[in-house]
Amino acid sequence: MNLYEKVDGSFNNISHISTNVALRIPHLTHLNLSYNSLTEIPPSIALLFHLEELLLRENKLIKLPEEMCLLPKLRMVDISYNKLQSLPRSIGNLHSLERLNASHNSLTSIPVSLGLCQKLVVILASNNNCVNPPQQVCNSSTELLLYVKSNAPEILIFKKLNNFPRIRSNVARSQLDENVSSYVKTLTQTSTPSSRAKTPLLLPPNATQCSPEDLRDKIIGKMNEMLIFFF
Repeated sequence: MNLYEKVDGSFNNISHISTNVALRIPHLTHLNLSYNSLTEIPPSIALLFHLEELLLRENKLIKLPEEMCLLPKLRMVDISYNKLQSLPRSIGNLHSLERLNASHNSLTSIPVSLGLCQKLVVILASNNNCVNPPQQVCNSSTELLLYVKSNAPEILIFKKLNNFPRIRSNVARSQLDENVSSYVKTLTQTSTPSSRAKTPLLLPPNATQCSPEDLRDKIIGKMNEMLIFFF
């Protein structure tokens, strides 16, 4: 077993977590920092890809980073006895989550996105100030589970707005207008009816005013933004 698979830092009066913790112990699966003086959790916790248990009971946490919702293997979270006023909006992205203890905080609501966590079997949220749903519902794990699952948001399905089919053969249909016919001919001018490979998809005429170089720079720039966000 890796020496750093489990870390128990409870009862050590820890008030700060290094932002480099994921670089020092990347294979961490269980992290217990209960009974300390933590006021925040660094966003870099999202880099602990193997983390399964996160125990933060009895600290001084006011909020949790949204980035923690990117942890793919997180099964158990104990954030009870803190000063949390809200939970991360995207907490429903924790698809491996089975147990959540958020009791004894200052929560005013429980995100219904938790209903998207198919493996979730226990939610403890007693002793809060919840209005939505009412605290009476939050005092019962069974009722709260039923509430979030009944009100969970629908998963968004992104529709394809533009559809330019890949066509084999250099024959344009007569019913197409002149611009579309020209596009189809350009799209298929290098292929033959006997070829099994379809030609690369090209943009239709006037679809963009950007040059190929500008499009390349935009794509590379967007990829760099994503890398900065995750790392």
